[in-house]
Amino acid sequence: MNFDARFRGVETRKDRMRLVEFAAKKPLDYPGYFNWLGKVDSQLERGEKSAIYAAYNGLVVGDVIWQRYGLNHLGREIKQLRVEDSVGGWFFAQFLLRQAERGLGEDFDFLTVDARAGTPMVSFLTSPQNRYIPIKQVNLYDDKPDVVLVKFPKGKIPFLTSEAA
Repeated sequence: MNFDARFRGVETRKDRMRLVEFAAKKPLDYPGYFNWLGKVDSQLERGEKSAIYAAYNGLVVGDVIWQRYGLNHLGREIKQLRVEDSVGGWFFAQFLLRQAERGLGEDFDFLTVDARAGTPMVSFLTSPQNRYIPIKQVNLYDDKPDVVLVKFPKGKIPFLTSEAA
C-alpha cells in the first residue's frame, strides 16, 4: 500500500488556489459561503487568515483556515476545518486542528469555533481529545442553530463574565 500524505502551510499562490478549489467542491451549509470563499485567497495573501491543507496522493483532501480574533487579537477563530470522508479515519482532521491550535508559534489566550448544532463536528470538537467547551447555541448565519465553542490553552486562566458563563 502506498501512503503519500502531506500537510502544507498555505504560502504560495498555487497553495491558495488548491485550497480554494478544494473548498469550492463541497461548500459548507452556510449562506454566503461562496462570497466568503472568494475573499479567502486575498486574505491569506495579506496574512489576515492562515491555513494548512492536507494532500493524499497529490490530491487535496482536507484543510483548516483560521484568523486572529477579538480585541487586540488575543484569540484565534477557526473558520473552516474539513476532511474528505475517504481519509476520515486517518486522523487528518485531528492533525490539522492541532496545527491550527499551535498557530505556527503565535501566542493566544483562547480559540473559538462554531459548528452546526447536532453535527459530527460538534462531537469531534467536544471529544476528550479536543476539549472544546460549548458556550452558546445561537443562529449565527440563518435559521439553523449553531454551537459556539471555545478552548483555552494550557496555563491560561479564562476570565468569564456572567454573560459568557
